[in-house]
Amino acid sequence: VVDDFEVVAVDGGTISMGKPAKVVMHYRALEKASIMWGFTICSSDMHTSIASFAKGMDGTPSYVEAGEGILECILPNLRLRPGVYGVRGGIGDLESLQALSNKGYRDAPHFFTVVSSDVSRTANYKTLNGAIVEFEAEWLS
Repeated sequence: VVDDFEVVAVDGGTISMGKPAKVVMHYRALEKASIMWGFTICSSDMHTSIASFAKGMDGTPSYVEAGEGILECILPNLRLRPGVYGVRGGIGDLESLQALSNKGYRDAPHFFTVVSSDVSRTANYKTLNGAIVEFEAEWLS
């Protein structure tokens, strides 16, 4: 059973654009198993999927132990612009690819807030225009 998600700053501070963040899934399992798991980061109204992450479908699976536990994923350079976002996801069976448990689809997702790491006119311009994701750009002229 997926009990909850958390999104936290790796350094323990606030979640900031361009800094590493960690997604933590809390689960309870009846027995030890190899599984696939994943999550999707969405807009605060949960209508727009911004990025999806999956582990174990086409490679190395994850493992859960019987009892309570956590699964973790580091996002080394969080590219989300400042705002409120939701995360939802689940655990699946490796052989059948069927969902075993999920959180945030028919019940409340976990919401988290990203704060700005840049105070500038350019950052304000991007926020006013509703930018969600920050891409790197190489200006040629």
